[in-house]
Amino acid sequence: MKKIIIHIVAACAFFIQANSQSTPENLRAIKEQLQKATHDTIRGRLTYELAFGYRFSDIDSSLYYTDAA
Repeated sequence: MKKIIIHIVAACAFFIQANSQSTPENLRAIKEQLQKATHDTIRGRLTYELAFGYRFSDIDSSLYYTDAA
């Protein structure tokens, strides 16, 4: 029973990790939305999403967008 629970938890963790990675198309769409955004609240949220999206692939960009947010 313990092995089954461990396997289920591990599978869920791997699924969440795989789903949390942003694709280049998704990041491009967020950048386009950021250029069109007029309210500061929306711009801050989109900038944070970009920083979160770059967190594994491009650390420098992630830090840049984190500072900008």
